[in-house]
Amino acid sequence: MGNLNSDPNVLTNEAEVADSMFEEPFPLLVLLLIARNQFNPELVVYNAGTDILDGDPLGRLKISSEGVVIRDEKVFRFAKEMNVPIVMLTSGGYMKSSARVIADSITNLSKKNLIDLNSSTNNNL
Repeated sequence: MGNLNSDPNVLTNEAEVADSMFEEPFPLLVLLLIARNQFNPELVVYNAGTDILDGDPLGRLKISSEGVVIRDEKVFRFAKEMNVPIVMLTSGGYMKSSARVIADSITNLSKKNLIDLNSSTNNNL
């Protein structure tokens, strides 16, 4: 199938987006920098979908499990640097492996001290 749109900035139905999108400069990082400089958020609501995983039947992206972990870490690091509470909403992801990826990401966030899994009054989750 061909392009859905003639605009080169719009993804096509043949687009393959891979982990390289998480390398610098990455659009997410650019958006976080803009948010840091233009807004003073009181709360970050983060839609952490896993339908971006390679092999997902509905997402057309090809992000590895490691790429999702990196993405989540960047968003949580931004919230911590801004000293803003964050709410992580898991969504999307239509494969059994999504649960493992989410668990690995949360474990990584804990190991990097971006969340505290042991606190009963956790403001970071």
